Amino acid sequence: MDSNKKIAVVKLRAHVAPLPWSAEQDPLGREVNGWEDGMALEDIYRSSRGIWAFDPVKVEACDHVLFTAGGLVRLIIELTGTESGLRRPDTGARMRAFVGNVVTSGPVYEQWFERPNPCTNPNRRLLITYVGA
Repeated sequence: MDSNKKIAVVKLRAHVAPLPWSAEQDPLGREVNGWEDGMALEDIYRSSRGIWAFDPVKVEACDHVLFTAGGLVRLIIELTGTESGLRRPDTGARMRAFVGNVVTSGPVYEQWFERPNPCTNPNRRLLITYVGA
């Protein structure tokens, strides 16, 4: 990885699960979240880009977000921003979502897609970690 680049790494569940609330209640209109084999990259993006509790300053300092499941990178987005003002339907907690373009080719894709989670301790419980400068 270029030493000047910083990436956020998001750990997804390694299966698709229904959300504990309805799509009408979900701030992003989702019915499920997670990852499973055979999902299209756009579907992974739609189901997994939010809602998260993260520090927008840390995330917006990143160029890309890697979404991992089962120990491998399953989706890469080039981060263009974050979406705020979202709330968990069950708790009302303020949450955020990642906004970006799905990466399907190029150097970042070649370096990370379907490669092992780049975190030094990918088994730790944190759902979002940061790698790089």
